[in-house]
Amino acid sequence: MRRFQGYIALVLLIVSAGFYSGLTQAEDYYWTRQNDPNGPRYSSAIAACNAIFPYVVSGRTYVYSHYEPTNELSGNCAGYWTATPGIYNKHAVARHGDSCSSGTYNPQTGECEAPEPDQCESTIGNVVHHEFRFASLGSDGNPSADPPVTVCKSGCQYSHTFGDFSSKRDFGPPDQLVGSFEYKGNGVSCTPSANDPSVFDQPPAKDPVTKAPEYATSNDCSGWETQPDGTVKRNCTANTSYKDEGEVECKGGTAGSGFSSSVTCTPSKNKPPQKSETNVEQETTKKDNPDGSSETTTKTDTTKTECKGTKPCESSSKTETESENTDPNGNSTKNGNCVGDGCNPDKTDGSGTEGKEEGEQGEERTATVGTCDGGFSCAGDPIDCAILKQQKEQQCYAEEMSDFDGNKSEVEGLLQGENFELNEGSGDIDVPSFISQGTRFLSPSCPPDRVVSLSMAGRSVGLSFQPLCSFASALGPFLVAVTAVICALYVGRSVGGN
Repeated sequence: MRRFQGYIALVLLIVSAGFYSGLTQAEDYYWTRQNDPNGPRYSSAIAACNAIFPYVVSGRTYVYSHYEPTNELSGNCAGYWTATPGIYNKHAVARHGDSCSSGTYNPQTGECEAPEPDQCESTIGNVVHHEFRFASLGSDGNPSADPPVTVCKSGCQYSHTFGDFSSKRDFGPPDQLVGSFEYKGNGVSCTPSANDPSVFDQPPAKDPVTKAPEYATSNDCSGWETQPDGTVKRNCTANTSYKDEGEVECKGGTAGSGFSSSVTCTPSKNKPPQKSETNVEQETTKKDNPDGSSETTTKTDTTKTECKGTKPCESSSKTETESENTDPNGNSTKNGNCVGDGCNPDKTDGSGTEGKEEGEQGEERTATVGTCDGGFSCAGDPIDCAILKQQKEQQCYAEEMSDFDGNKSEVEGLLQGENFELNEGSGDIDVPSFISQGTRFLSPSCPPDRVVSLSMAGRSVGLSFQPLCSFASALGPFLVAVTAVICALYVGRSVGGN
């Protein structure tokens, strides 16, 4: 028994020694000259070739040209004498060793190349936001879906942090909440796929986009058309729409599956999502009777859709009919009714159409105008908001135009430059010449004497204007001087003088 145990120990010792020897003999690839395997070692075939060349023999220089691999174990270093380029001599090199433990083997150079550093290493901890439709609102929406665990952006992977996030509402259809989810880089490379569902956890990352509120209105009427029975008809249509994706704050959420169903979302008080659209179709007919009476009928179909916050959209419609009969004496009678869920059943004005009773509160409106440098926000009726926004723009424009102190520097800047500089020597004005040469707008000569015939006396009398001309000539320079002083005072005060 002891002898058998001794055999077993000897076998194990031999196997262990062989295994240990195999481990100690494992060695990375290296190269030597083929005829000198125990000579200097080089990391690649190219390095061995560069060690062989260049050398000088009898005054001639032998230089290296290129490496020609024969197989993975050997190759030739080609060189030529500088005096005879293009004629190559070759020196063989050989590869030794077992493997490339530090990288990938390149057979063209015979080198173990280290792997390139991962480009995504620098993204570790970086935050990006990915836009994803995670919840449906209303029966026409797709089923709710959880955001992806990871996303791929620019070839690098980012992992979902499962924290609180902000959202907006895409009214669609389908009507959905779109979240702006936070992801952090994990330093891993990835290949995005937009078409392959098997890699849905790595869709191309979509950056969040913010849209401005949209408001639109249109209306159109056809011309009056005469019908065979003598009546005239006209059709009109009108459309008003307003849409704001708004802001929704979402909290909670369990990591993993079921994330969307465990999230609680609350619309922002300052900017809740809202949408309203009203379509109106109206038909009017008129008929004038031979006795002077007339009949007018107006039929109006109205459809209105409203969406607020995160509640599903609600639609209502109504058909209003109004008729007016006028007798030959000009007395008129009006009747009307309303059919549909959009009618107001409490209205008692005789028409039955939708309306508000006296003292009834209208739709709540919240507006934040802010300063002229700040933004504008408004919640409620879109038409009222559009009017309020335009009033703010007009008021801010008027304030800007009347801000003389704020625009003083800009006005002064307009009066700078060579066109507004005074040339030296041109600032003196010869006042006497200025007054005598540049202030006349009538003829400088005195009118000739007038001769008047007196028929009763049978004589002619001459009237001379010379005394008046002499007085006017003496008074002229005084008037010009006074005018010049007044103009100087006016100009001086306009630019800030006293």
